[in-house]
Amino acid sequence: MTGHDEEYEGASPKEQLIEACRRNNPELLKEVLEELGKKMSKEEIGDYLNRITDNWGFFLLHIATKNGSWAALDDLLDVEFLECDPLTRDEKRTPLHLCVQYANDRSPEIGLEMAKMCVDAGADPRVKDFQGRKAHLLINPKRCPELVEFLRLEEYKIEEMGGLGDSARERFRQNQEADEDTDSDGPSGEDEGGMKVR
Repeated sequence: MTGHDEEYEGASPKEQLIEACRRNNPELLKEVLEELGKKMSKEEIGDYLNRITDNWGFFLLHIATKNGSWAALDDLLDVEFLECDPLTRDEKRTPLHLCVQYANDRSPEIGLEMAKMCVDAGADPRVKDFQGRKAHLLINPKRCPELVEFLRLEEYKIEEMGGLGDSARERFRQNQEADEDTDSDGPSGEDEGGMKVR
């Protein structure tokens, strides 16, 4: 434990934060963050949170997304200096990868909303896991079609459009339609805009 945790005889801030993210308890999360704010600067709090992991090498954002703790996740992402793309110890997955896992296994709706929260906070959908897979490649497309479109669009906006919002969305859909037409004629490596066809 860090020096901040050694000051507590009961549950440490680290233990409470992990529990808040696991149990979707935003009240506990806010309470701990308020207490930390009395002793630490915003940058120090961000650095402290960025170093917290559980026994399996999951950071707080992973714990929240893995358990579908959307309310705690929303508040956690408001913390300044929080790293949005930490990697799990073994499989090197980001919180976005775990949003996809939750959508596949539990709830496509909650998985999608958590993914939107992460991306809005600065998560990068292009980050790959230890097998070289971006988050959208793990999605069950029949179960979670909206999540597939959302993550591919966000990646496209970053790489091709510089985040131009609605205009990027329209061009993305036009290219998707072009991809589908091309796929009917046989496999292709790239579309005209240079976007990889998966």
